[in-house]
Amino acid sequence: MATVVRPYSDFFVRYLLGDEKNKDLLISFLSAVNVDGGFPAITDAEILNPINLKTCTFDKETVLDVKVRDEEGKSYDIEVQVTERDFVPRSLYYWARLYSSQIESGAGYHALRPVISVNLLTFTLIEEVDFVHTCFMLKEKTAGILPLTDHAVFHFLELPKFTKEREFRTALEKWLAYFKYEGEREDIMKTLVGEDPVVGKAHGLYKDFSRDRELMEKYEARLKWQLDYNSDMYHAEQRGIKQGIEQGIERGMEQGIRKGSLIDKRNVLTRLIDRKFGITEDQRMLILSANEPEKLDAAIEAVLFADSVEEVLRHVA
Repeated sequence: MATVVRPYSDFFVRYLLGDEKNKDLLISFLSAVNVDGGFPAITDAEILNPINLKTCTFDKETVLDVKVRDEEGKSYDIEVQVTERDFVPRSLYYWARLYSSQIESGAGYHALRPVISVNLLTFTLIEEVDFVHTCFMLKEKTAGILPLTDHAVFHFLELPKFTKEREFRTALEKWLAYFKYEGEREDIMKTLVGEDPVVGKAHGLYKDFSRDRELMEKYEARLKWQLDYNSDMYHAEQRGIKQGIEQGIERGMEQGIRKGSLIDKRNVLTRLIDRKFGITEDQRMLILSANEPEKLDAAIEAVLFADSVEEVLRHVA
């Protein structure tokens, strides 16, 4: 079975937005994020970390972000985030690295320019609101409207919250629909491509990517590493929980851990399936209704070698 390219994968987003030939797409995407957040659109963009994905060799742990500078000297860091583990501290760390890198030896603080972090998330970060797009800045706490500076801006785009399937009115809605439905919903993509030439170009690049053997080999290698990493982290957590229980955690705590462990297993299985095959709402609900840890464990193990999502879900049905 052919691997389905997830349009929100870090490797594909790097291909789509990190190439000088696609600078019009990059400007469109960043402008869409800015305008939706109440900031002006950009008119030009310089890619600060260009790479050739076919020829470049990088560690599997390499962060495939896109660093950009606009016409006003503002920097942007576009990154896909697929894991919730330590996400907020990690995002702050990457922002701080890019911000501090602007000052060369002997330069003054006046050389610093705003750094905007743009994060495309495949998980829900902020449960308290249903906004797909949230934007954070440094502001005075009491009033909440007085900004300290515009040098630190964090945009979060939470794809799981985006459920709209028609009448995409804004540029950001069209981009979110692209990342959500490309390669999965041809009916929606046909409408989007007919309405917006930018999405039409992105759609063509997706097809080109899927047909390129060299790119697909690298994509699949990175996907395998991510699946292996998620599986290793999951089993490490399970070993820690088991060890804690064996050391004498009280009965009530043990029951709580078992409940939490069941939730963790469901979440891990959902993420693994979505990363490899894509997942429908019915399949997600089937996993959420699974109550037998052993079956969930078997399904998690099966993801790594299965050729279809049905083959995996047989273990929990």
